[in-house]
Amino acid sequence: MNATFSALSQFHFLRPLWLLALLPALLLFAWLLRARNRRGAWRTVIDPALLRVLLLDGPGAARRPALPLLLCGWLIGVIALAGPAWERLPQPLHRNQDALVIALDLSMSMRAQDMQPSRLERARFKLADILAARREGLTALIVYAGDAHVVTPLSDDSHTVESMLSALAPEIMPSQGSNLPAAIEAATGLLHGAGVARARLLVVADSFPAAQQAEVGRLLRHGGLSLSLLAVGTSAGAPVPLPEGGFLRDSAGGIVVPATDLPGMARAVAASGGRFSELTLDDSDIRTLLPTSISPDLAVDDGNSRLFDQWQDRAPWLAMLLLPLASLAFRRGWLLLLPLCMLLPSPPAAAFEWQDLWLTPDQQGARALAAQDPASAAKLFRSPDWRGSAAYAAGEYAAAAESFAHGKTAAADYNRGNALARAGQLQESLAAYDAALAVEPTLEDAIANRKLVEDLLKQQQQQQQQQQQQQQQQQQQQQQQQQQQQQQQQQQQNSDTQSANRQGDQQAAAENNPAGQAQQDESSPPQESRNKDTAAQREEQQREEQQRREAEQSQQAASGDPRRQEPQATSGEDQKPPVDEEDQALEQWLRQVPDDPGALLRRKFAYEYQRKRAANPDQENVR
Repeated sequence: MNATFSALSQFHFLRPLWLLALLPALLLFAWLLRARNRRGAWRTVIDPALLRVLLLDGPGAARRPALPLLLCGWLIGVIALAGPAWERLPQPLHRNQDALVIALDLSMSMRAQDMQPSRLERARFKLADILAARREGLTALIVYAGDAHVVTPLSDDSHTVESMLSALAPEIMPSQGSNLPAAIEAATGLLHGAGVARARLLVVADSFPAAQQAEVGRLLRHGGLSLSLLAVGTSAGAPVPLPEGGFLRDSAGGIVVPATDLPGMARAVAASGGRFSELTLDDSDIRTLLPTSISPDLAVDDGNSRLFDQWQDRAPWLAMLLLPLASLAFRRGWLLLLPLCMLLPSPPAAAFEWQDLWLTPDQQGARALAAQDPASAAKLFRSPDWRGSAAYAAGEYAAAAESFAHGKTAAADYNRGNALARAGQLQESLAAYDAALAVEPTLEDAIANRKLVEDLLKQQQQQQQQQQQQQQQQQQQQQQQQQQQQQQQQQQQNSDTQSANRQGDQQAAAENNPAGQAQQDESSPPQESRNKDTAAQREEQQREEQQRREAEQSQQAASGDPRRQEPQATSGEDQKPPVDEEDQALEQWLRQVPDDPGALLRRKFAYEYQRKRAANPDQENVR
């Protein structure tokens, strides 16, 4: 009875406007009652046997049952089209999937090379295998040393987590140590933020301090986490090489040789009720720590935040009642009308698929996104937030920003800022981050990303100023070289003129004084020698000038200077700059931007660490 009353209380129509189509049925019903009453009035005064003959529609009385059948079919069809529903369906996007939080130890001991190439590299390879095997489920990545920091929050995109592995190194951590409780607290915060009740915590580390066992057990019980620990390293240990050279030393100057206490770690994990395994070359450690079967209490519903009020439509079952009525309407000869129907002009065709009958566009987009087809998902989604997320995943950042612009929440503005930053619109990205912070001033991701964009803008402005200064210096050098060339040409012309004047004077003197011809002939060789010396010096100067210009051009080409190089010819025609000069300058600027995601994480972790220190000045790191 309770189930019946519950169904009646929840009964409603999914498409109630179709009920307006009952008005013609009500008119037909009223007409049938009127006709019945009219026949009933004649029966009171005329014999029923004669009445069938006297009435005009007497021979067609056998056809009268078709009208009630038509009325009944009309009622059933309209109710089916209205979509009766009284029971909720399981969410189409509801999937039983586990939530996995990976905590990676980034203390300096992870650089030890007792496992080749190093403990950290082997841990990266193993995590890449784990992420590649996770086809579904929520995954998050946390790194910890003296403190814990979130690299990626809970997400069903394991590729994003995998792409961050190469940037992880002990040098990005603001403080050193092995603070596993801080990592568990960060994992608990991720679960609460994502609305997840329980999850599995996979710790990849080379130590589990005994002093932390009690606190770790308490945090695991209160945080809804089950512990799995993957031990990295050997009992023998090895020195820790430093990036700048040498090995890590203690306060006494001795070389630190960290060893992994495998039996102690196994006992600590067993006391916490978790799973333990050493790092192996095959996948046996993964099968031990992350079994395929998932307990029901670890299931996570990732569809509650996407869809709601999904009711089971009973219209298809109700429409089955129309089949008997349709069979009663069959008459011989009706099939002959089918060829005539085929000759009728067809209406304009519209794109239609079978799945459109059973899935909404958002549901189809969710399936396409789960199938790693974000481009198709972006075309299917009707929700602006999900359409923007799909377009962002497909690399269509401009379309993603346009979709996120329809949102009115801080998350929508934050996502729009990310998309604009990816599209290269840094100034617009700052405005989007400001809008997000105006709604939610404590949004840490928006604060961090805004600072990064500000730094990029400042760097871009500095690059532009440097380019302008270099262009001005280049123009000044060109002007100086042109002036030097003009001076050299003027000197050469003056020298040629003086030489020609001296030769003319000598010829005139020889004609006027034949007796001095012998003396002039004797003096000619010294004069010709002087002319040859002057010409040789001029050629030597031109050669040196040409070599100097070629050396400057070679130096500019070697340094990748995209500006226009000096002309090699001394022609008076103006040489035009290359058409792609701006593209070359932009490419040169992009090459100078450091592609170092580790530096971004280092700054982000340092900022978080400073905020924690400011909030808790008395808190000390666990070493």
